[in-house]
Amino acid sequence: MKKPCDFCQSPEYDHGAVANEALIIARSLRSVSPSVGRGCQGSRYQLGEAGRWTGCFVCDTEGGLVRAKRWIPTVLCIVLTLLANAWLWPAAGAAPGNASSPGDANVDGVVDLFDLVIITTAYNPTGPVSDPRADVNGDGVVNLFDLVIVAASFGSSTPPTPTPTPGSVPPPLPPTDSTCPQETYALQHERVIGHYAIRLWQSVPGSFECLDIVTIDAWAQPRVQIEAVDSLDDLTGSDITGEGHPDVIIHTFTRGAHCCFSTFVYDLGPAITKVLETPESNCPSTFVDFDSDDSFECLTCDDLFAYRYCCYAGSPMVKVILDYVLGQGFVPASPRFAHLYAGDIAAHTLQAQMATPGGMCEDDGTTKCAVLAVVLDYLYAGFPQYAWAELYGLYHYPDVAAFRAEIEQAVYSSLLFTPH
Repeated sequence: MKKPCDFCQSPEYDHGAVANEALIIARSLRSVSPSVGRGCQGSRYQLGEAGRWTGCFVCDTEGGLVRAKRWIPTVLCIVLTLLANAWLWPAAGAAPGNASSPGDANVDGVVDLFDLVIITTAYNPTGPVSDPRADVNGDGVVNLFDLVIVAASFGSSTPPTPTPTPGSVPPPLPPTDSTCPQETYALQHERVIGHYAIRLWQSVPGSFECLDIVTIDAWAQPRVQIEAVDSLDDLTGSDITGEGHPDVIIHTFTRGAHCCFSTFVYDLGPAITKVLETPESNCPSTFVDFDSDDSFECLTCDDLFAYRYCCYAGSPMVKVILDYVLGQGFVPASPRFAHLYAGDIAAHTLQAQMATPGGMCEDDGTTKCAVLAVVLDYLYAGFPQYAWAELYGLYHYPDVAAFRAEIEQAVYSSLLFTPH
């Protein structure tokens, strides 16, 4: 089959040179993708069925375009195409500095022969993908379509993302408080941990309504901003999770009479990760390594019954222990530390035994709050059978069944309770 071709009749062509085959193949490929350029006049070359080429074409001695002999392997055809793109049309692909370089299989910022080697080594149009990098279009096979993508971008480059170095952090940018956006903040303290900057900001006028803010900044990462900050924990900068990365511990307090406290923990790994955010409540948090495993537990409490049956002073606040679990963050783990409830159980049992009607400011004149404390201790420690035994043994009122149902409903729906 012969087709006329202007290129074959041009002075650029040197009959018999292998590179000329690559030139013709490249011209053919350029007609497949507009981004690669133009093909020979009057010719159209594209992928055939099942990802096969219609053929590699070469010039004959008469200046016509003919199909190459079948002994030219298909992959060799594409290899020659890419060589031609690299040597003769270096600007054929995406412009250098493009934000994305399709075909950059090894993600080194340049589409070059190294990417070609990866694809040709893993080339297998019918089999499984042996090297995921080679499947540049993500269709589950490594075939000619992947080579076309490399050809279309051959020679393009993407500026590499700078690797953050310790001490290299974004400049300070004052935050905006969501509750008082008109306020101006000034930097009070900065601490650099790795490539993260932890900054404490205070409102310039010292307004009571505009509370302190902590920001965490790093290049190429979204800013973390925590408002109503009470303090940065002294353990900030240490690895409290045992993952090998430093952590930031931030305590917040909204300045109510008793409420509300919350604690945030961020893991400063390659990407910042929030591993704890306690619900806002009357309960502050602290960190203790109870089991001496170099991973700290979070000690807090659950105020699920605050003001429900009695005043704040009489409301039971049951102890809660959260433990760190890889991939999940801090999760309720109180039954693992049941021994820590022994002192509370002893004190609250005595309190229930000595209770008088309304003695804990119960609004219905019963002993609900006095008895509830020890019931919650047993439930959170993982001993429900003892909890209900104490309830029936210490609460002597006709609404005991309804009282138990209310306890169960509240406890079993709490985010801080460990289900049994």
